[in-house]
Amino acid sequence: DDHSISVAESVNGQPKPFPNEEWNRPGPAGSHFICVQSVVVDDQDNLWVLDPASPKMQGIVKGGPKLVKIDLRTDQLVQTIPFGEDIAPAKSYLNDVRIDT
Repeated sequence: DDHSISVAESVNGQPKPFPNEEWNRPGPAGSHFICVQSVVVDDQDNLWVLDPASPKMQGIVKGGPKLVKIDLRTDQLVQTIPFGEDIAPAKSYLNDVRIDT
């Protein structure tokens, strides 16, 4: 499905790309959202974004599966945890995330 924002925050009732427009644009798989599956906020005020990088569940985009940590106090990306083929094989689809802080 064609869309321009993978992760957004609501600002005055309108969607705003989060954490910024760059992460929501097409680009290198490791540093852009491909197909976000879930978002979770932990008790430290971090947003965790799980990106299985498998559009329409048709197979992963190489280098794309990742877990992204964003500090909600600063809206800054803190960490990107890539998942290699040993964790996310070609036909996989990462689903949900649990964070223990």
